[in-house]
Amino acid sequence: MDRQITWVKQAVGLCLENAGSGELRQKLFQQQEQLYLEFTDSEKYAVRKIMQEGFQNKDLIYIFSHFIQNMKAADFGQGLMEAISKETFDPYTGTMLEVQVRRMVAGEYARKRELHKKNVEGFKQALHMHFPYVPAKKRNQNRIVIITEQILSLLHAPTKLVLETAYALQEKLGYEVLIFICPCDGSLPKDLWHKPTSMNTQEKFRNHAMEISYRGAMFQEFQIDLHPWNLKEYQMMLEIIHAWNPFFVFGLGVLNPVADLCGAFTDLAMRAVSTECPVSEAGILVRPMRQAEEMEQEYAKGLGDGQEQLFIKEKAPVVVGQGQNQYSRSGEGLPEDKFLIAIVGNRLDAEIDMEFAALMQGIVQKAPGTAFVVIGEVGKMKNYFQGTCMEGHIFYLGYRRDLVGTYGMVDLYLNPRRMGGGYSSVMALAAAVPVVSLPGC
Repeated sequence: MDRQITWVKQAVGLCLENAGSGELRQKLFQQQEQLYLEFTDSEKYAVRKIMQEGFQNKDLIYIFSHFIQNMKAADFGQGLMEAISKETFDPYTGTMLEVQVRRMVAGEYARKRELHKKNVEGFKQALHMHFPYVPAKKRNQNRIVIITEQILSLLHAPTKLVLETAYALQEKLGYEVLIFICPCDGSLPKDLWHKPTSMNTQEKFRNHAMEISYRGAMFQEFQIDLHPWNLKEYQMMLEIIHAWNPFFVFGLGVLNPVADLCGAFTDLAMRAVSTECPVSEAGILVRPMRQAEEMEQEYAKGLGDGQEQLFIKEKAPVVVGQGQNQYSRSGEGLPEDKFLIAIVGNRLDAEIDMEFAALMQGIVQKAPGTAFVVIGEVGKMKNYFQGTCMEGHIFYLGYRRDLVGTYGMVDLYLNPRRMGGGYSSVMALAAAVPVVSLPGC
């Protein structure tokens, strides 16, 4: 038991902000993780019991938020979800906790559903809205509402998926389409979560009715941010949708629990922008493909009464387009004599960790004729490579509007372990650049 108590003291001590530099701290966390993995199952259980008995649930959530950002043992994600399930949060805090666990915790579908359901109920009580259910035959069967999480740029794959879906529904199938954007862009108390993330938004869309132009088509949209003072805007959104009386509402990549309230008065279908089963109270959960059987069994156990999964059998084309320009390596400051590997993304600072940085350095050490081209805005990621073998082997191009044209300068696309990267991978293939993806993407 002394070993487990010592482990807890050392691991919790690393959660303090003054526990060394970021890089040193992460190395120490990795050492703690290795020690934990060497414990027997009974010793691991003892660690979790010590923590559960020694800390309040909210303190445990904060500690586990450090653990899951610095250690990959699945037990820490389970411990976090257990601690969250024992607490009651207002729907704003609960929703932002959802954002963190969806991004950081693998599996745990049933507990994620439990947290989401609490947030749906919280918003239902806060909004005080009760609409009667409208039978399908009494709805306007020429109208469809899309609710999504973000509309950013066309280099953002979920944005592209939403606009392509809206375009097909309106321009090819003849539906009227109305788009609502409900980003989870709130905040969390600093003593509840270490370095929380939120969903990016477009400032110009914030709480304004606007028109979006895409491929010559126009769409009406309204964005409502996740802040307590926007309850009236959420009420307005639900009133508009109810009055517009659409055939159904389609949630596309939306985490915000307010979207689920539409299911009280119309048919609601939800699709994640990944291969995972949506975390939603919607009656129809749309899936592009199945995952491993063990994961599918976990999804099936977590489904609510009356919920059905609908698997898409058809293959939809991806519209990529041609590169606008031809770029030269010399003109962009890239070496002519190296095999260039592209790493692309809108959230690379959050997705590139020390483990992947070490993999990149290992490639350069084994194959000195290679170099990396990083496409996307980065900040802290650069710190991983200062004073290392990567000098002269890594180049930062920043945000590139003409991504297909930029791919003409590289030899390979490498996708890190992350949920995203699908659209930029397809664009690489369209530019005749081969793609390598790590497992877990």
